[in-house]
Amino acid sequence: GKPGEMDLTGLVRVPPEYYVENLVRMIEKANMNKINIYFIKAPIGPHIIETDRDYLFPTQQIPHIHKLYNALLAETVSQFPNAYLVSFSNTIFDKTLMFQDGIHPNDKGHQVIAEALTAKIMGTNGL
Repeated sequence: GKPGEMDLTGLVRVPPEYYVENLVRMIEKANMNKINIYFIKAPIGPHIIETDRDYLFPTQQIPHIHKLYNALLAETVSQFPNAYLVSFSNTIFDKTLMFQDGIHPNDKGHQVIAEALTAKIMGTNGL
């Protein structure tokens, strides 16, 4: 992390090295079965830091940890030809797409995710 930033990875439920290991095992299992695997880059609402509720670590640090895990996901997926990442670089998951917690998409947010996933699957399968 950056200077002055807390190392919070010891406080997460799934440490980064286990997360990557799990991703690789899922991708390899899909590859063994000759199927493509799609991962959703988890969205986050910028309003998550507005809550006064701490989760496993200070709320202000959640975007930092979220960014770390999404970077690990992108890096891991990029190493496998049968693995694809659905990301939302042009979408802000604000309060119209996320619940108040800023972590979980609401119905409209799920619709955005479903449409992006469908487009990715259709595009990568040449349909």
